[in-house]
Amino acid sequence: MNQDALERLRNRAKPTVQSRDLSTISSVNKNEESSQKPEVSVIQEERVANEAESLAYDLHDLVDISNSSNQDVEISSTTDALNAIPALDELSSPSMDIKTKQSTIRLEQKLSQKLSQKCQEEEISREVFLEALFVYFENHKSIQSKVLAEARQRDRQRQKIANYRRAKSMIERFGNE
Repeated sequence: MNQDALERLRNRAKPTVQSRDLSTISSVNKNEESSQKPEVSVIQEERVANEAESLAYDLHDLVDISNSSNQDVEISSTTDALNAIPALDELSSPSMDIKTKQSTIRLEQKLSQKLSQKCQEEEISREVFLEALFVYFENHKSIQSKVLAEARQRDRQRQKIANYRRAKSMIERFGNE
């Protein structure tokens, strides 16, 4: 590329965008609303207060189920609830950092449906359920042999199915030659 063209590309004026007003209602609109429709602003204030109150309950529930080091956090009013959001950072300590790896697993269709249904009933994710099963499996040596025997049997069955499909596919491709 020609150096002159490269310099022109580097030095060209880039488009600019006006800064946005990030407030939900601008001050001009507030004045107009208050003079024309005072009941709307009252309704909006009530909605914000209700949302802040529900946030306070949610935060209080979060604190209740956390470890004892966070038990001293209390939320007394709706304004405290809005100010308590940074307090959530306290809940994430280095000991609570969990590294996860995304993976896809294939399950039998019926088992997958049953697993999804059970997880929905218990209001937990499939991943957390499988993690808990594995932790339980590791901690209870008495069930490991039974579970591994079932797993080996299922593995052999799936290998047979895979080999059959592979052979069938190869016959379809190369059998006519």
